[in-house]
Amino acid sequence: MFGPDEPVLLSRHASIEQPVSGNGMLYLTDRRLILIHRSGVLRKTETPLLDLTLDEISYVRVEGTLWKVLVIGARTQGGRVVAYKVHAQNPGVWKAQIYSLKGSLGGIRFIPPRTPPSSLNQASHIAQPAQQATKFCIDCGHRLPPEAAFCSSCGGPQ
Repeated sequence: MFGPDEPVLLSRHASIEQPVSGNGMLYLTDRRLILIHRSGVLRKTETPLLDLTLDEISYVRVEGTLWKVLVIGARTQGGRVVAYKVHAQNPGVWKAQIYSLKGSLGGIRFIPPRTPPSSLNQASHIAQPAQQATKFCIDCGHRLPPEAAFCSSCGGPQ
């Protein structure tokens, strides 16, 4: 499955719900993101449920408030973008690592998390810039103090 010079940077048990469903081990190498399903008791077979090169990945985001889902947008050969929804522990870490790898390959465009229309209507004023430097959670967008290592809203690492 992996080449001799293709190091595995992250691996974790995960499941995918769209556009195919199943579970297995999710691997991130310096070239690809792969979800491999293993089956069989005596004869073990490995079936890749997801195999994307980093070049095929258009965007990465984390969705959900209670149960976080890693959403990966990938271009098909026809040019359209398919969104893969992957359930893995610490999706913010996966997102950050993919962004890091894509950045070293020439960049990735940022797709912000979707904001429900109801919360857009509730925003009646524009926040004034703060005197101190602030930062925002990479997973949920919550405003954080500059020294925060974890988000106080979602618990994600920063």
